Amino acid sequence: MMPQPKNSALTVAVRLLARRDHSERELSDKLAQRAYSRDEINEALARLRERGYVDDTAYCNKLAESLWQSGKWGLPGVANQLRRRGLPEAMIRETMAAFEREQEFKHALTLLEKRAFTPDERDKAGRFLASRGFSFAVIEQSLDHIHS
Repeated sequence: MMPQPKNSALTVAVRLLARRDHSERELSDKLAQRAYSRDEINEALARLRERGYVDDTAYCNKLAESLWQSGKWGLPGVANQLRRRGLPEAMIRETMAAFEREQEFKHALTLLEKRAFTPDERDKAGRFLASRGFSFAVIEQSLDHIHS
């Protein structure tokens, strides 16, 4: 039996994008793991950009909005999730500037209310919010509001 020819980097990238959106860096890393050369990867990414299949700015905005609207993440948590996807720091800062701290406070209060922490569980509630990426200022404000 003859070995199957290796799919092109572009074909593999399109298959990955068919499952979910990816940043350029995510695609690059996944293609590199599959032993494609840097030239093949760069060529595939260039073609995907030309066709509009890869757009890190749109991806960053869409993902940030989705994470934010879930109400499960504070602003720093959303930013960290964007970093994990390999998005450029300047792009993340610009995207995050669009979100308001007041909304972060509302998200924190909603999460605390769902969990029904007692006044004796102040530290536990703070750790819970910290694990979700809320800023220290919002955690303090939320805990003061809930336990007042």
